[in-house]
Amino acid sequence: MKIAILDLGTNTFNIFIAEIHPDKTYTKLYKSKIAVKLGEGGINNNFISEKAFERGIRALKKHKKTSRKFKADKIVAFATSAIRSATNGKDFVLAAKEKAGIDIQ
Repeated sequence: MKIAILDLGTNTFNIFIAEIHPDKTYTKLYKSKIAVKLGEGGINNNFISEKAFERGIRALKKHKKTSRKFKADKIVAFATSAIRSATNGKDFVLAAKEKAGIDIQ
């Protein structure tokens, strides 16, 4: 089974793709990060600015495309506090699902 793990941080959205073997070991297939600067322009007010919001969604679309390229069977995305604490964080999670096809935990 191949899995893509997305770590959605304040400054970067990281991706790690691995093949999980039956003995629970794994082989790293790919690792990368995209600078999104999600906190730029409003995170001190617990708000994701429009530009940062758009950068984040673009990054998720790129990570989704990469996941497809590696034929990942599953994508697991985790949001850090920048998304969870933002007043429009739920909107971001919804947009991630609708526009990029990614469910954020």
